[in-house]
Amino acid sequence: MTAIRRILVIEADPSLRKALREILNEEGWLLTEANSGKTYTSLGRKVPSDLAIVDLELPDMDGLQLIRNIRSASAQPIMAISTCPDENRVIETFDAGN
Repeated sequence: MTAIRRILVIEADPSLRKALREILNEEGWLLTEANSGKTYTSLGRKVPSDLAIVDLELPDMDGLQLIRNIRSASAQPIMAISTCPDENRVIETFDAGN
């Protein structure tokens, strides 16, 4: 019997969340979705996951800070999503995930 694989998706854009949901559900992943840092705080911390996908441009919280918050509570893998081309931001994001 295969264990259920869970992903926490914290993404502000509803169309991107929908696309991720469709693709990942098809591959057998169970998603917990949050559209903001506040939603993650109230929901995501209560739901275990094998991977977190985090939007760096959330409406109410800096995604980099959210990654730091997740990392302080869990060693789960984290994938960051961003349209920001700033190289320093990319480096900060990698450092936050350590």
